[in-house]
Amino acid sequence: AINHTENQPRVFAAVLICSDEMPAPRGKARKEHRPKIADMVPGSSVAKTKRHAKRNPLAPEQVRAAEEAVARIAQQHTEQAKKLRDKKKEAKAASAPVPAKRAEEAKKRAEKRRRKKDRKKEKRSGVEAQSAAGVAEAEEHAAVAAPSRGLGGRKHIRHKVLVFASRGLTARDRYFLKDLHTIIPHHKKEAKMEKKQHLATINEMCELVGCDSVMYLEARKRQDMYMWLASPAQGPSIKFLVQNIHTMGELKMTGNCLKGSRPILNFDAGFEANPLTRLFKTVIGQVFNTPNRHYKSKPFFDHIFNFSLLDGRVWFRNFQVVWPDKRGQNDEIELAEIGPRFALLPIRVFSGSFEGETIYQNDDYVSPNQIRAEMKEPKQKKYVRAVLQKRNSKKRKEESIIPPTELDMVFKD
Repeated sequence: AINHTENQPRVFAAVLICSDEMPAPRGKARKEHRPKIADMVPGSSVAKTKRHAKRNPLAPEQVRAAEEAVARIAQQHTEQAKKLRDKKKEAKAASAPVPAKRAEEAKKRAEKRRRKKDRKKEKRSGVEAQSAAGVAEAEEHAAVAAPSRGLGGRKHIRHKVLVFASRGLTARDRYFLKDLHTIIPHHKKEAKMEKKQHLATINEMCELVGCDSVMYLEARKRQDMYMWLASPAQGPSIKFLVQNIHTMGELKMTGNCLKGSRPILNFDAGFEANPLTRLFKTVIGQVFNTPNRHYKSKPFFDHIFNFSLLDGRVWFRNFQVVWPDKRGQNDEIELAEIGPRFALLPIRVFSGSFEGETIYQNDDYVSPNQIRAEMKEPKQKKYVRAVLQKRNSKKRKEESIIPPTELDMVFKD
């Protein structure tokens, strides 16, 4: 509706535009894209009431001008919406990977899966036999699980040793087991094993907890202790008799080292004498050597594990490395013993892990039961002599009795 005046007509009613092609804008864009009456008819103003629109009808020329203006604005909005849709399509097409790029990404994913599979195979592979004479000599380094990246890009070595014992340990043996857990930071604990169970079940236990080496302490009669060192993957396994045990609490040495630090393994020249001693060196190294960059270890050395061959036994000592004093009072590197102490007498070597063919047997080994029986033998002979003497005395007394004569019968009445 137009308010007629003599000088200039004024538009005071708004026109509602509806178009199927033009999208409905939202929010801020709705106000910006709203058609203005001033753009339709020059010199127009919005009516204040509907009464003026009824009183003053719009002229035909003004209606046509308003319709043309509305059509023009609708056309502008349609073109702007079309341009916006085209821009979105172009942006989506640019961000979408081309077929060559997709193929390259698929190739990278396949290569990543292949490397992961190779690492799993390497983890499951065990130690291979190398001795041609029948003695299974393990490799110099244990098959260590593939490292994985942790926080900060640090490699996590998953090499673990299962250290546990059987039932029937004495108090001293339990302290000895605790000392072994202390000096082997990459150990894995396990509950005590029943004596009735077969030793081959230890292989399944290692597989469940993810350990590639095992140290098993077997107690007998609350007097004797045997140590098994084995590689559960393919063997071999070695059985030792543990002798001369002295725990850290008993020794109370002056040496001290940081818990979890890596040790230096020192083997004397006797371990390179024959394939058997080299096998001992390899298996012992797999158990006691803490891998580099292990997540439970400290990245430096401050103590030494010394292994010596003497009298057919492997003697173990643990020393702290005392570095020179910065003040200049001590210029030499010294060693201070920490503990524990023990000796290992080899008994038998099996080709497999806790089973398999016997590839070595110590002929000089004497069972502790036999040693104790020989120690009791003199007392046993003394008792036997006393029993025989008592029996002979009784027999002599029976033989010394004089039988009655005819003369004794006469005087009897």
